Amino acid sequence: MNLHQSSPASAAIPLARQGPWSPTFRPARAPGRGITDSYLRLLTWTSIAYIVASQGLVYFSGWSRLGVLCAIFLAFLLAAGWICRLADFPHAGWVWLPLAFVVYALVRAIPEHGHPWPTDVLLKLPSAFLGGVGIGLALQAGVPFRALALAQTLIFLGNVVAVSAGIGSEAPAEVDAGRQSGLTGNANELAMQLTLGACLVWLAPKKSGRSLLLLAFAALIYGILTTGSRKSLIVAVCFLVLAAIQTRGFWRTRLSRVVLALAAPLVLFALLLAIPLLQESRHIVAVKRTLDYRDSSFNLRVAMARQAFRLWHDAPLVGWGTDSFRQISGFEKYAHSNYAELLCDLGVLGCCLFYALHVYILFKCLRLPRPWGVACALFVLMLAAVDTGLVSYTRKQTIMLLMILAAAVSTPNILLAPPRQALRRFSTARKF
Repeated sequence: MNLHQSSPASAAIPLARQGPWSPTFRPARAPGRGITDSYLRLLTWTSIAYIVASQGLVYFSGWSRLGVLCAIFLAFLLAAGWICRLADFPHAGWVWLPLAFVVYALVRAIPEHGHPWPTDVLLKLPSAFLGGVGIGLALQAGVPFRALALAQTLIFLGNVVAVSAGIGSEAPAEVDAGRQSGLTGNANELAMQLTLGACLVWLAPKKSGRSLLLLAFAALIYGILTTGSRKSLIVAVCFLVLAAIQTRGFWRTRLSRVVLALAAPLVLFALLLAIPLLQESRHIVAVKRTLDYRDSSFNLRVAMARQAFRLWHDAPLVGWGTDSFRQISGFEKYAHSNYAELLCDLGVLGCCLFYALHVYILFKCLRLPRPWGVACALFVLMLAAVDTGLVSYTRKQTIMLLMILAAAVSTPNILLAPPRQALRRFSTARKF
């Protein structure tokens, strides 16, 4: 259906009786195609700017605030596009789930008398969800998926340059151990930026393009080798399964037979060197930390989780309040586990509200074509697995990925439609 074509319901109501707040209100004249293309172009580059600013410039406190401004401007563009009929959101019912969680978390952030306000969380939580929901709605409005893949690639290249130049490194002991932090200021955060971004690029390989797919694969390997994060190994396993699902059709072509014939000697050579390679893999920091997992970091996180569950036992339904674990646990930092943090701070109710979006995505995956439904389901299960060692309900990349998945399973043409040749040639009229 044409984007600017009035529906039968709106045609049955006289234009004079339709107010601007009526659900069937439509302007008398639809905007031209040039205006629509310019609006989508501006929406696309704003989305790229938000991703780069909110994820790639985290280490720089001044520049990181640019992500908040981009999120606000993105919300303004979406609202203006909806009012002026430049964009339409017929499948945006998923927005109510994150909105309910944000409202509940902000209400529970109101401190008791004499306690300080959790200003850090009050800034991170709304901005993360505002930007994430904005990216999801931007995809439904017509922003090409390749734009998001391009933004993740820019973050990868920026971190490589930062590590090479020695910008944003952690403490000397961490650097000597072979762990780098790039522009994020934290090795684990850098690992998640690169590996989860690689999975996002491979979520729609035909739209991302071959060059970005290869760079995503390089980002995954780079993140594992330079950060030493144990969570990156979990993401790496899911990435390999995701890549196998997305390239299933390639192995049925004649070209795949040529590739297999050329790769057969290399595979045989690798099998002969399997034992030496496995022994050498122990020198990789991530593998070494996984095998020798009972280090000071592991013991500290176990102690944090136990303390969080003890506190949750005293307030099981609504918890102690947003960001309470850091204040009352004695550790003076977050719990390093999203499940433990949510149960302690927001109780069972807050935990269910947050993971309701995960359940929604899994339910919608059942109605998608099998390869794409399996890929999206694998992605959301991977995010749930990573939450065992990561506090994600205020983390901007994780929230953005959840909103992208929710928008994609609600509007399947985001992943299934044929890719556009270039961003400048994309138009809403052509899409609809």
